[in-house]
Amino acid sequence: MLLKLASMAPRARLTAFLLLILLAAALAGCAERVVSPPPPIITPTQVPWTAAIGKLVIAHSERPCTAVLVAPDLIVTAAHCLHQNGIPAQPGDLTFLPNYGAEPDLGEFRGMSIRAMGGAIKEVSKGSDIVRDWALIGIAPPLRAVPPLAAQPLDTDMVIARIAAGEKLYTAGYGNGVAEILRPHSPCKVVKEPALNPLYAVDMVVTTCIIRIGDSGGPIVLVDRAGRPTLFGIFAGFGLQRALGTSYGVNVSSFADQLPVPLLSGTPPSAESPLFWAALAAN
Repeated sequence: MLLKLASMAPRARLTAFLLLILLAAALAGCAERVVSPPPPIITPTQVPWTAAIGKLVIAHSERPCTAVLVAPDLIVTAAHCLHQNGIPAQPGDLTFLPNYGAEPDLGEFRGMSIRAMGGAIKEVSKGSDIVRDWALIGIAPPLRAVPPLAAQPLDTDMVIARIAAGEKLYTAGYGNGVAEILRPHSPCKVVKEPALNPLYAVDMVVTTCIIRIGDSGGPIVLVDRAGRPTLFGIFAGFGLQRALGTSYGVNVSSFADQLPVPLLSGTPPSAESPLFWAALAAN
């Protein structure tokens, strides 16, 4: 190449030399350029089922709640979370943060509509308040990185029988103390004690779980031996008889007819089951 440059006329030699400099600069730029890899695609098999539980942030309120994904575009929480400080929350005031405080970060999902609500609950004073203390909120965009929790109405006798058969009770929330992470409650149980509970009502779940402010809307779940969860209630509030360690929840039976995904009888199918995803796709 150098011999060819030497044999060229001065002007042609200068032109060729400049072209070589430009070519070298271009090649150096290509060598230094770093191509960013595409963002990872999160699939349902990469996240635990508890990622369907999230922190619910309410604008104009310092008190968050907990919510649970029950369909790709639908969450359930306690109705009183939407009536804090005497100001009814609008859908746009709500932000759902699934798997908050853990990996992977699934992002933020905005409230789009209040699909249904048991009642404008501000304070719980009787059992009928508790069983109406639920709200179904539409979110966008749909969350497809984690399967929603299969919801089933199970009465107390059914729950106790399934636990005796080997299933585990799981409850958790984003309550005060360490609100940045999801905290399971200490081992507790579902109880059937209407004589000890002045608020007892049908369609209510009573537990011995010690819940915190911010746990409202948190899940009451049975997990079978294969690790598959069944949501059968959400927390609504503390028990009046704190010495007994009771807490109250709303049974799924209170809002089962409002759920878009058909309730499945028996043991819910795995998230990898075609039946599970076919049920979601049909809605």
